[in-house]
Amino acid sequence: MNNSWKRAGHVVNVLFKHGLGYFVHQLGLKWHLPFIKKLAPTGKPPKDLPVQLRKSMEELGGAYLKLGQFLALRPDLLPSEYCDEFKKLLDKVPPMPFSKVQHAIETSLKAPAKAFFKEIEPKPLGSASIAQVHLARLKNNKKVVVKVQRPEAKERFAADIQIMYYLARKLEKRINHAISPLTIVKEFERYTKQELNFVFEARNIDRFEKYFKKSKTVVIPEVYWPATTNQVLTMDYLEGKPLTEVLARPEHYPRKLLSHRVVDTAFEQIYKLGLFHADLHPGNILVLPGNKIGLLDFGIVGSLNEELIKQAVALYAALVNKDAATVTKLLLKVGTPQSDADIDDLKLDVERIVNEWYGTTLGQTRVTNMMQALFESAVNHRVRMPVSLILLGKALVTVEGTCLALNPEFNFVAYSQPKITQLLKAHKQPKAVLNKFTKLSKQYAELLSELPEQTSAVIERVKRGNIDLTIKETDVKHLGMDLNRSSNRLSYALIIAALLITGAILIDVPPKLGAYSVFTVIVLFFAACLLLTLLVSVWREGIAPYDLHKEPKR
Repeated sequence: MNNSWKRAGHVVNVLFKHGLGYFVHQLGLKWHLPFIKKLAPTGKPPKDLPVQLRKSMEELGGAYLKLGQFLALRPDLLPSEYCDEFKKLLDKVPPMPFSKVQHAIETSLKAPAKAFFKEIEPKPLGSASIAQVHLARLKNNKKVVVKVQRPEAKERFAADIQIMYYLARKLEKRINHAISPLTIVKEFERYTKQELNFVFEARNIDRFEKYFKKSKTVVIPEVYWPATTNQVLTMDYLEGKPLTEVLARPEHYPRKLLSHRVVDTAFEQIYKLGLFHADLHPGNILVLPGNKIGLLDFGIVGSLNEELIKQAVALYAALVNKDAATVTKLLLKVGTPQSDADIDDLKLDVERIVNEWYGTTLGQTRVTNMMQALFESAVNHRVRMPVSLILLGKALVTVEGTCLALNPEFNFVAYSQPKITQLLKAHKQPKAVLNKFTKLSKQYAELLSELPEQTSAVIERVKRGNIDLTIKETDVKHLGMDLNRSSNRLSYALIIAALLITGAILIDVPPKLGAYSVFTVIVLFFAACLLLTLLVSVWREGIAPYDLHKEPKR
């Protein structure tokens, strides 16, 4: 407890040091300051507030520095000028002594380090606030890197997050913003729990590695699971040059080819794998022999389900086609409007953004920046966007920036348009639609199979006297007819489901009519007829004279 109060005092003094005394006084935190500083005039908020906050985070380090890096990727939580400033945060701290590293490895693996490693280089490859990385060799002489978590990291982060909650509650009462400080801290706490668990990162790496295993252009390090725990992560060492070094000597590398490979792997991850590296800046990319690219640091990963992939493709296509109305419609479809959302103002803002960006030629347009601006606009108008889409926007902005650094003449829109067109076609293929129907039919069949069991449970409750029933004679008559109608509809639904499944199974059975089996076409025709009959029956319900519950109008 004493350490927490001491840390809180240190945080307040650092804020005061960087010109944030106004907020210290406004939040009632001046009692943490020395006597002389308490008497100092409160002044006004600094004009360069994002800069001073960034400097404060760098000095405080630990969780505060990670908070800044986290917010740099989340324009849905902070205005873009803060996000842009927080991108400059550098996470460099003095390395742990090697003896401490060995002890951390052996404590986490519950075995001597020599049981797994032939040797570990004492000098680290890198050192940060959460962990540091060492080059090592396995027993079979294979080169690996070992990421070792600082023993005190978890406890320090937990203590700092409690202080953040303390500050956020004070801020909550004094500011009026679309996103509350408490929401930011809660999101950061969730993110931190994942980053402090190296198994979470290892699973992400494993999924990427399995997907790209046969790729001729992309290499993902393989996780060495016997020496991987919550605090230790062991994976292949990739021999290559960091892209940052390539940018310093671009004449020695095929810049155009590399830019294409970076964007190709990004699109492959986003629109096919549904799992994507959210921070593909030059520091996280290696250039390997044969001009292959290797990806590093999978701590920040976004995921998209099938529906979100479809909507993301449609949104990108609408942007390229300058269709503001469709963009607004898609934002409202994937987002969740709050009770105080201003939809009309959002529509005007979307039109402004699209028209502003397209004041220049298409080749000069940073369409990824436009997508990010649209997400920010939606959040500002109280339409909550899925976190995965926010990360997608940031990921694409970073990818385009990396490609432009490699090749200033790179045209993201022109290069990506054929890929998006191909994806749009794929989403509209009859076979894809048929697969979707088959999937839905199976779900309906499962629901129908549970109906008798649920009906029995209701009857049992009636027997026990747990349900009171008051029924008129006409109600009984109508009930019998309703049950008869419902059983007919149920039969139709089961037959339609069976026909759809049968059609899907027979799709490649000869003889064929075009790309599909004749049997599939016949089966689907009968299914369509039955479905039309069922829809007419449902449509007539509630309309006199078809529905006996309704008296005909006289």
